Amino acid sequence: MLCYYFSSVDSSASPGTWADALSACAAADATLASVPDVPAFYAASVVVRETGEDVWVGLLNFGGDYTWLDETLFDDSLTQFISNETDDRYGYINATDGLFHLGDGSTALSYLCYVDLRPPAPAPTTVTTTTPAASTTSAPCAAPWTELQGDSSYCYLVSSDHEAWPAAGHDCDNQGGSLVTLNEENLLPLLLSLAGGEVYWTGLEDNNGTYVWQDGSDATDVETLVVPYMDDWSEEKYCVSMKVDGFPEIFVHQDYFDQNRYVCYKPVNN
Repeated sequence: MLCYYFSSVDSSASPGTWADALSACAAADATLASVPDVPAFYAASVVVRETGEDVWVGLLNFGGDYTWLDETLFDDSLTQFISNETDDRYGYINATDGLFHLGDGSTALSYLCYVDLRPPAPAPTTVTTTTPAASTTSAPCAAPWTELQGDSSYCYLVSSDHEAWPAAGHDCDNQGGSLVTLNEENLLPLLLSLAGGEVYWTGLEDNNGTYVWQDGSDATDVETLVVPYMDDWSEEKYCVSMKVDGFPEIFVHQDYFDQNRYVCYKPVNN
């Protein structure tokens, strides 16, 4: 797995220049983070905007030729998110607009490190006919449900088919869950990474500022967790979908009968 560290949420960490950030990451056996694709950019950008502090990343500019410090291949579709294409060499994510900016590296900023903890591919093994002992434990989330890193309380399911909002909710209910509710600050970037680049129904209904989650969850935090990334409400569009490539308007009002994929969730081992 890829593990990320935002120094902006660590009270023991101090802002520093780009070189300071590089050293701080290296001291933790990590590196200044690369952002491999658009969904990963959205996830990182959401966290940066929520914390309110600019963060150095591993983006480098060599005369308009962009690369990542750890030699991860630069996805050209990320160029649209570079706000100020200057001759400055070092990249950071700006907390005001959520976009990449370039600087000369001398400003004291927070930083984003990451480390790749994915195990190497296993070596080929000899096939035997021995029957393994039955496992005495079960996975928290049985396939096709999955557990998100950092959220051990719920299992999530991303649909492969497209349904109207009521039908999507009914399908989630038939599988013991509900259309997804966002009630934790760290859940949005995790869901953005899970969902990829399509449009997905959430469980949120909005009647001109009156918010209701399909499963009855407390909607108090919608104003802070969802509304900053939501388009304007309009008559007859009461259901809220999640549209990753619409950043910064990630949440979009749609008609009940629009056809989208959807995300279900349910408590672990439910």
